[in-house]
Amino acid sequence: MSTIDTPDHIERHQSIRLKRFGIALSTYLIWVVLALFLDWKDLFELTVAGVDIPVWAISIGMLVSNAAFYAVLRSGANLRFSDPSLSLGMMMMATFWAIVFAGGTAEVRGVNLITFMMVFLFGIFNLRVREYLFCWLVAVGGYVLIVFMTLPAEASPEQVALEAMYAVLLACVLFWSVLFGYYVGRLRDKLAVRNAELKKTMALLLRAVAHDDLTGVHNRRAVMTALEQQHQRLDRYGAGYALLMLDLDHFKEINDTYGHGAGDAVLKNFAGRVTEQVRGVDLIGRGDDSEDDTIGRFGGEEFLVILPDTDAKGALHVAERIREAVADKPFDSPAGSLDVTVSVGVAEALRGQSMREMLDRVDNAMYTAKHAGRNRIALAGPSPESRHALYTRPGSTTSTDTGK
Repeated sequence: MSTIDTPDHIERHQSIRLKRFGIALSTYLIWVVLALFLDWKDLFELTVAGVDIPVWAISIGMLVSNAAFYAVLRSGANLRFSDPSLSLGMMMMATFWAIVFAGGTAEVRGVNLITFMMVFLFGIFNLRVREYLFCWLVAVGGYVLIVFMTLPAEASPEQVALEAMYAVLLACVLFWSVLFGYYVGRLRDKLAVRNAELKKTMALLLRAVAHDDLTGVHNRRAVMTALEQQHQRLDRYGAGYALLMLDLDHFKEINDTYGHGAGDAVLKNFAGRVTEQVRGVDLIGRGDDSEDDTIGRFGGEEFLVILPDTDAKGALHVAERIREAVADKPFDSPAGSLDVTVSVGVAEALRGQSMREMLDRVDNAMYTAKHAGRNRIALAGPSPESRHALYTRPGSTTSTDTGK
C-alpha cells in the first residue's frame, strides 16, 4: 500500500473535502436568504413554460441536491471516482442553480455576476482547463438561455441592450476565471512535480541515515530502534518475537590475510545471503523499496535479525538456513573465492525481560556457538547466565555450554 492509499491519508483528505463542502453549503444558504429577501421585496419571479416556480421550491431543490452530494462524500462512495472531490459535478450543480437564480431576478440581473463568480472560485484549485472551459460554456449558454426564456415579449430595446451587456460582462468575467484557473493549475502541476522530487530525495536521505553504506542493511541505530519497537509490542500486546545474532567466523583473519577489500566483499555478500534466507515480511524496519533491508549490522562483522511472531523452533529453522547458505558456497572477493562460516545465537523473547537482557542472552548464545568450534547455532536459555543449548541443525542438540 502506498502512502497516498493509507487509511490515515484517505481519512485526512475526506475530512478536507467535507470542510470544503461545508464552505460551499454556506454559499447556498446565502443564495436562499438572498432569494427569500428578493421574493419578499417582489423582486424574484420565475416562470418556466407558463408555470410559476416559487422560491421555497427552489430553496428545497438546492438543499436536496446538496444533501445528495453530502451523502456520497460521507459514505466514501466518492472514492470510486477519478476525482474524489467531485469538483466538476458540484460545479455543474452550482452553475445550474446560479442559472435558475438568474432566471428569477430579471429586475436585478446584475447580482448574478456575484453568484456565478462564487461558483467559479471553487473550481480554481481542482478543475483542469478543459473542465473549466466546459463549465464556462454551460454557465454562459445557460445564462443566455434563461434570459431569453424570461425576457418579456414587450421588452424595450434598452432592456434588451442591458441584458446583452450583462451576458457579455458575465462571459468576460468567467473567462478571466478560466485563465486564472489555468495559471493556478500550472502552478499546481509544478508544485506536484517538486513535491514528488522532494519525497524521493527525503526517501533517499532516510535510507542513507538508516542503512549501512557497505552492506545496504540497517545500521546499528536503525536496527536497535526496530528492536525497541518490537520489544514494546511484546510488553504491551504479548506479541512474541525471536532474535538472531550472527557473527562471521575468523573475520579478522580475512582482513589481515587478504586485505580490507576482501573483508568488505565478504560482508556485502554475507548480508545478501542472509537477506535471501529470511522472509521480508517477518522483519521489522524493512524498507518499502528494497529486499535488502531485512537485517541490521550490529557492529563490525556482527549482524542482528529480528523475527516477529516467531518462536524458538521457527528461529532455529531460519538460523540453520542462514548457516547452510553461508557455509555451502565460497564467497567471491578481490582475493578470490573464500570459505566463510558463521556462528549464530538464537533467543526467543520472554515477556517481563528487558531488551538489554534479551540482547545479553542472544549475545551469550552466539559466543557459546563460537566456543564450541564455530559454524554452529546456540539457543539462549531463559536468562543471560543460564545454559545455552548448542545445535548443528534444528532438532539436533549436540552439547551445552554456559555464557561466554
